[in-house]
Amino acid sequence: MYQKITAQGSFQILSLEKGEVVWQSPVMQNLVLNAYWSLLVEHNTGSATTPLEITTLEIGTGDNVVTAANTALETLTLAGVIPSKVTPAAKSIEMEFFITDAELADGTYREIGLRCGTVLATRALFTTPYVKATGRDTIIRYTVSYDAE
Repeated sequence: MYQKITAQGSFQILSLEKGEVVWQSPVMQNLVLNAYWSLLVEHNTGSATTPLEITTLEIGTGDNVVTAANTALETLTLAGVIPSKVTPAAKSIEMEFFITDAELADGTYREIGLRCGTVLATRALFTTPYVKATGRDTIIRYTVSYDAE
């Protein structure tokens, strides 16, 4: 039986000072990576042994072109950020990741990824680099959608 599987994601970064949004990025698209496609196929065919759940977010400063074969961020800066809010829907999930000022060093960030356990599921370069400043918390809102026909 032939099935068409689609998966995509988008995200937006918000910078907060004293709880107020002082900067926000445009909504940016990501690339679903080969390793995650393999997991999707396994789950769709019933042969999965690894959970499909997105578990963490990571952010980095690298700027190498994203390819479907990527298995890691180019220059990882912060890993293991768990979602602070998860809103599932029939064919999508919205996640919000809250990163405190103390967790993320000041600097310019250009890449982001989502992990499913140890598997890097997505990777993207920011269309607008994120410049993290002192005293600012960060929220990353991420939507991943999936469909099989």
